Amino acid sequence: MGKASQFLAHVIATAGQPRASKISSGPVEHPRPGWIGIQSSASARHTPSAPDVPLDIRTRLSEHKSVKGAEFERRVQKLAKAKALSCFFIADKGKGSHGRLYLGTESTTLKDRKKELGKGLLAKMCRDLKIRAEEL
Repeated sequence: MGKASQFLAHVIATAGQPRASKISSGPVEHPRPGWIGIQSSASARHTPSAPDVPLDIRTRLSEHKSVKGAEFERRVQKLAKAKALSCFFIADKGKGSHGRLYLGTESTTLKDRKKELGKGLLAKMCRDLKIRAEEL
């Protein structure tokens, strides 16, 4: 008997019997501390469950869709202070509202401080300054 016919025989034999649910109601304990994975019998079937990510990482800058230029500058200055590096912004080194942001010996172009930076631009600016977005 092939696998397909075995499966069909199983389906016919178990027809009408209640199915055992693998979905538990209430919190599910994750093997790593600080992680969550909550499923309920009603929501797990129709909507995706909560992602398995640490809660503290979910609130960081890297997960936000965008951040304003002024906020990026403030966070870089705070990081520079913590790492004992110099940090300054020179507005006349750019065209229009752009300028250069220096962190130690590294620099990047900062666009208008009133406008939002996209995820890609934010990642590039962090690469230019040789920092990780999670550090901010």
